[in-house]
Amino acid sequence: MRMQTFAPTSIDQLQGYLEEDAVPHRRSLALIGGGTALRCGFPLKRECVRVELAGLSRVVDYPARDMTITVEAGICVAELQRVLGTERQRLSLDLPQAADATIGGAIATNAGGSRRLGHGTFRDYLIGMAALDGQGRAFHAGGRVVKNVAGYDLCKLMIGSQGSLGILTEVTLKVRPLPELLEVVLLAYDSSDAVEVALQHMVTTATRPVAVDLFNALGIERLQSLAGLPLPQGRYLLVVVLEGSEREVRWQVQTLLDEMQPTRPIADEAIGPLESAVLMQALTEFTAVAADTPQAHLSVPPSSLSKVVSELNLQGFWIQAHAANGQVRAIFPERWSTGESLPQNWDKVLEVATLVRGQAVLVGGIERIRNHMPVMGHRRDDWSIMEGIKQQLDPHDLLNPGRVRFHS
Repeated sequence: MRMQTFAPTSIDQLQGYLEEDAVPHRRSLALIGGGTALRCGFPLKRECVRVELAGLSRVVDYPARDMTITVEAGICVAELQRVLGTERQRLSLDLPQAADATIGGAIATNAGGSRRLGHGTFRDYLIGMAALDGQGRAFHAGGRVVKNVAGYDLCKLMIGSQGSLGILTEVTLKVRPLPELLEVVLLAYDSSDAVEVALQHMVTTATRPVAVDLFNALGIERLQSLAGLPLPQGRYLLVVVLEGSEREVRWQVQTLLDEMQPTRPIADEAIGPLESAVLMQALTEFTAVAADTPQAHLSVPPSSLSKVVSELNLQGFWIQAHAANGQVRAIFPERWSTGESLPQNWDKVLEVATLVRGQAVLVGGIERIRNHMPVMGHRRDDWSIMEGIKQQLDPHDLLNPGRVRFHS
């Protein structure tokens, strides 16, 4: 699909383009941040002007003592974290491809990762925003202070909207201090039944992990390759991440190792801070694969997670599961990624999710194939509400047209 390109360097320039050119002439717009998540949602359904937003990258306000920061939405995640690091602070979310991904794009796709157990998601950090709707009108929500409850919570509406409701131009985020120490405990198991027992023990642990990730054997291979570290080998691996002061982390590591002995891991170990930081980066980048490689993102009840992982493991997926949150990331094997096999095998994944009353979305894969598949899963009751919101904010369907579809 050939596209014209518009790359604004200021919010005023962007709004002027919408008001004077895009909206009057009904020009459809493909919103581009860092280009790392363009295979989320459906393919665009018509030719668009490519609006590259990475030029909107200023730090607007950083009152470090208030533990908030306001930035333009085109700033890349790595630069945002660098600025926060000067005050020993961070945005406590695991966002892959940070050197390219923009904060606006991460919000639009609701990106996140392993530490959502301890630190939450964008819903916990986005406290204010400014945006332009599909008619070129500016709108705001929230503010620059944490305790702000005025008006409708449009911030949460924009999270995961795939750029279909508005163009994020400025965001205010809550930030947190950097932890004094990070360490990882590794626990290997030889069966899904043993994993189920281990996860039940994790529910009652006296420790406070910020992440509990589960990998199958293929997932372990990929994780080991990304980290360049030797890992315990087994059919499954639990990766437990602990953060805090040095004293509390040391206590948690030993306590967790002692608590998990009744689950009879075939191998267990704690790795030091340097190796833990490297492994943490590998956890974050696990799903950063080529755009044509499809992957399933499932949300299932945590009580059903080991069952879902076991089923997908039999089907040859590379699996990373955020075990305590019921989030499963499954990378398709190559044999399932072709035009002939992907649709029918995606139906099998949807069936696995539906049987446990979960949901699944397809990310990545060849565009021409995904265009005719239920990549957002089966229709839900709330889709009609979302369709109405889309009509109010973007009545001419100019913003990422077809990225979110309510009638596939």
